[in-house]
Amino acid sequence: MEAVTLNGIAHTYPDDFDILLQSPTGTDVILMSDAGGGDNIAGIDYTIMDGASAFSDGSMNPSGTYTLHRTTAVPAMRPGAHRARAAWYRPAQRCPCSPVI
Repeated sequence: MEAVTLNGIAHTYPDDFDILLQSPTGTDVILMSDAGGGDNIAGIDYTIMDGASAFSDGSMNPSGTYTLHRTTAVPAMRPGAHRARAAWYRPAQRCPCSPVI
């Protein structure tokens, strides 16, 4: 997988987001956690991929392409969640992965 795109995001306090991607085999990657500040957002699209710009931690992130982001300790989203940034790209492979938000 080269990137993950989240479309039409809306929330009153985006810093609440903890977004984890889980593969069919149970491998977890934290895409975004505790980023975006407290400004309302609506209709925002994020593409998350390695090598892109970092999310802002203290202010609203406009639609765009960002890298994996975590500013605090990994939340306990589910038992066994990986605790480190991972190499998660496989360009020639389609991933039927499930986001856990």
